[in-house]
Amino acid sequence: MSESTIKNLTVLGIESSYYTVSVAIHKQGKQLSCVSQEVQAQGMEVLLSRVEQALAMAQIEQAELDAICINQGPGSFTAMRISIASAQALAWALRIPLLAAPSFLIYAKTMFFQNRLHVVLPAYKGELFHTLYSKEKEEVKQETDIVVSSIESFLASLQPGDTVCGLAIDTVIKKQGYSFPDYVTVLAPVRHMIQASSVIFALENEKPPLYTEVKPIEPLYIRETDAAVSYRKRFS
Repeated sequence: MSESTIKNLTVLGIESSYYTVSVAIHKQGKQLSCVSQEVQAQGMEVLLSRVEQALAMAQIEQAELDAICINQGPGSFTAMRISIASAQALAWALRIPLLAAPSFLIYAKTMFFQNRLHVVLPAYKGELFHTLYSKEKEEVKQETDIVVSSIESFLASLQPGDTVCGLAIDTVIKKQGYSFPDYVTVLAPVRHMIQASSVIFALENEKPPLYTEVKPIEPLYIRETDAAVSYRKRFS
């Protein structure tokens, strides 16, 4: 397995960064099953039951899994901690590697765009997490660091021909009454939510490390939420 990429393995994908639990099973690059359910923070316990459902639909046993892929965030503090902890526990129990990708890269790897792609996610307090990707000969490259941006600063950075995607389009930008210039492409709202299959696809060319080399994964926080600050003060 050490010479194989994710695309050639039997993989469990998990996505639950914003209270939509999505679980998928892929085998040798083919999706065998995918289940999704909208939940609240207190309902994240459905994750493991959705994993069992996806395995049953794919007719795959846990022991047949070669790796697990998960979204590392950013996202809801509670949802991210529960989903990553659950994925790590399952990976350790099965003695298989766990791979993670940030939400921004998952969007960039799975969205169709030609030149420049802006990914925007909610940063709370009316602001955005924002980064920019480019594409040349199907190679995706991150052009800027992930920053916390005001809506005004983000809109001022747009250029003709740019594409925009991400959950903040509806939950932050349009909700506060802002609109986009006509010279950019804004992807439809249905494409703002990441699915588990997208997580696997974003990591499909990665070679899983040996199980013994896997390190614990922490949720990606660009700026700590109030819940994250409270958690750190209590448990650190």
